[in-house]
Amino acid sequence: MQNEIMNSLPRLLGLLGLTFFCGVLPLLFAAVTFYTARKRGSLNNTLKKSPLVPIASLKPDSSLACISGQIKRLTPSANHALLRLKVETWDSGGEDDRPGWRPFTDKIAASPFLLKDSSGEVWVNPQQIDKNLLGNGSEPTQDQLNEAIEILGIDPAIFQNGKFRYMLWELNPGQTVTVMGIPQQHEGALWFSKAEDQLMVVSSLSYPQITAEVSQQSSKAGVFTMILGIPGLLFLIIGCVMLTTTLVKLLL
Repeated sequence: MQNEIMNSLPRLLGLLGLTFFCGVLPLLFAAVTFYTARKRGSLNNTLKKSPLVPIASLKPDSSLACISGQIKRLTPSANHALLRLKVETWDSGGEDDRPGWRPFTDKIAASPFLLKDSSGEVWVNPQQIDKNLLGNGSEPTQDQLNEAIEILGIDPAIFQNGKFRYMLWELNPGQTVTVMGIPQQHEGALWFSKAEDQLMVVSSLSYPQITAEVSQQSSKAGVFTMILGIPGLLFLIIGCVMLTTTLVKLLL
C-alpha cells in the first residue's frame, strides 16, 4: 500500500496542480470580475434613476441626481478641481512572467469647485471619486508632470530607476463636467456632495457618454466572468473527479 501511494504521488500532485491552476485560480478571478460586473451594473441602474437636471431645480437632501455645467471657480488654495496621475513601470518579465507595463502608482486629488449651468450654480465637494469615469486622460508634458508630482505629494526619487509611462487627468475652470451626487445644505449654502455608499461621479464626459461607458464596463466584466468561470468550473469538476478516482483505487 505504501509503495502504491508513493508511486502514485507524482500523479496526485499533478492532479492537484491541474485542479488549482486550471480550476480554482480561474474561478477566483471570475469571482472578482463577477463582483465588478455587479458593481457596474448597480451603478448603471443608479444612473438611469438619476436623470440630468438643471442646477436651479436642486433641493436640499433630495434624491441622487446628475448635473452638468462649467467649472467657474475654485477655492483660493486650489490649483485644480481634480488632478490624477497614473504611473506604470516597464517589467521585462522573467521565467514565469511576460514583459509588459505594470501598475506603479496612482494618485488623485480633488478640491471643491463652483459649477454653473444656464439655470444657476452650486458648489461641488468631490470625494471618493470613481476613477473609471473621469473621461479621457492624456500624456503630460514635463511641466505638467512636475506639477502633478508636487501637488500629489509623490517623491520624485522613486522615478530615478526604471522606465515609466504617465497618464494625467485634469479638471480646471472653464471645463464642462458632469457630476452625480446629492444636494445638501451646508453653512447656509447648497452643496452637491457624495451620496452614502456610492462613489461620486465627476467626469469630463457627457451624461449619455457616462451611461454608455458604465454599460460597456458592466458588459465586459460579465463576459470575462463567463470566459473564466465556465472553463474554471469544468476543470475543477474534472480535477476533483480524477483525484477522487485515484484515491479510491489506492484505498481499494
